[in-house]
Amino acid sequence: MSKVNYREGSPYAKTQQTSWFLSNMTFIDVPRDVTDEFIPALPSKYEHRPHLLSYDKFGTPDLWWVFSVLNPDLFKDPVYDMKAGMALYCPSMSRISTIRGG
Repeated sequence: MSKVNYREGSPYAKTQQTSWFLSNMTFIDVPRDVTDEFIPALPSKYEHRPHLLSYDKFGTPDLWWVFSVLNPDLFKDPVYDMKAGMALYCPSMSRISTIRGG
């Protein structure tokens, strides 16, 4: 079995692997920036659905993990800790291309 080359925007891009083993996920570092959008109260349609928020904000469900990385103080579980009414930061569209590596 050979190694998989994950694209830069993948949450697995920095995860160590061998030809037979993928280690625990190592997230890409996404520090906060002044261009990040502050969402003061997350709408209920996004509760437990970070992929839907990713789709609505970035046009792809693939960046579901960005919210938990950008708000590490709020998330231990990137799905079940996403609750309606919570306040969180969302990266700007200009930073998404940087995060995705292109």
